[in-house]
Amino acid sequence: MSSSSKKGVDKFRIFAIILLIIGGSFFAFFMFIRFNPAFYRKLFLHASSSTPADLDPSPASKEPIVATEGGNEDYRKFMLDITAAVLSESGSSLNTRVLNPEKYGIDPEKVTEYYLLESNEKKKIWDDYNKKLQDFDYDSLSESQQHSYDALKFYLKNKLTMADFGLFSSQVTGDISGPYAIMATLQGYSLNSEEDVAEYISVLKNMSGFFDDIKASEKKRSEEGFFMPDDQADKAIDRLSKIRENIASGSLITSFTERLEKIDISDQLKEEYTKEHDKAVEEVILPGYDGLIAELRSISRLL
Repeated sequence: MSSSSKKGVDKFRIFAIILLIIGGSFFAFFMFIRFNPAFYRKLFLHASSSTPADLDPSPASKEPIVATEGGNEDYRKFMLDITAAVLSESGSSLNTRVLNPEKYGIDPEKVTEYYLLESNEKKKIWDDYNKKLQDFDYDSLSESQQHSYDALKFYLKNKLTMADFGLFSSQVTGDISGPYAIMATLQGYSLNSEEDVAEYISVLKNMSGFFDDIKASEKKRSEEGFFMPDDQADKAIDRLSKIRENIASGSLITSFTERLEKIDISDQLKEEYTKEHDKAVEEVILPGYDGLIAELRSISRLL
């Protein structure tokens, strides 16, 4: 055998050995994962040893999936009901999300102020929806309905799992939490008619319950030992103070005036609504932030 041929054979052998080593490594890794589910959960699902196993994705079913071409009309109505419930969890959220909610079967008079409910009441709502979902025959659903069914099943499962851990979360931390998001919600409140204006001012006048709920929640968290660290409390107080200053400087009033100008009503009515709006800001919104800030400072000093 010539030296050049021998070199070619040697290169092929080296290449084959490398492929064998790589293939063997992948096989060994696969078998290790196959017989060590805890390692798989930690590596791919970012789960710790204390993470409940029922939060893992369900194993793929070996049964063939059957879908009904026309779909299930009762399921369609159920999805409309749960969508309406989520959209109408509060009067302000409904207005900023849906124009003419009646077209979607949503009755504005039956709005549930979800944030005011106790944790056990919230859990019952999700549990009822979960039971209704389980009543549907999966094979009776269309393919698109089956996709929404799977997504909703996972969503409700997580909601129910986390329902007992409400004290772990705070409404005054995070960028989209209640007292921060509510200002964006109010400034984005659609005013398309005089009725919208009246409803908006009514929302403002009833905002005291919103702030009272947050104060009660934070007090409960502190009593159970779940209140935030001092540095986080200071940051929350600072952010709330800045929002309060922003409102006091006229941001909410200016936003309302600009939207009110687009409504086809008399100047006299506009003036009356403006006075009513400004009074609600002065007597409800600003005191609401003042009370929340004072409550956080009081809790923080006691800890």
